[in-house]
Amino acid sequence: MSRLERATIACFILGAGLLFPFTSTFTIVTGVLALLAFVVCGVFVMASPERLGGDDPD
Repeated sequence: MSRLERATIACFILGAGLLFPFTSTFTIVTGVLALLAFVVCGVFVMASPERLGGDDPD
């Protein structure tokens, strides 16, 4: 598991952990930003050259 994949999972856990159980404005904003970072990191994980350069059907 790469460092970026671990960061993606950590952003999701942190974002969900801050967003759902608390009602403070600071924790909601921090949770939303962490979940946004999760989406961005997830895009980079899925679009990595190792995953894109897989089997060539030709």
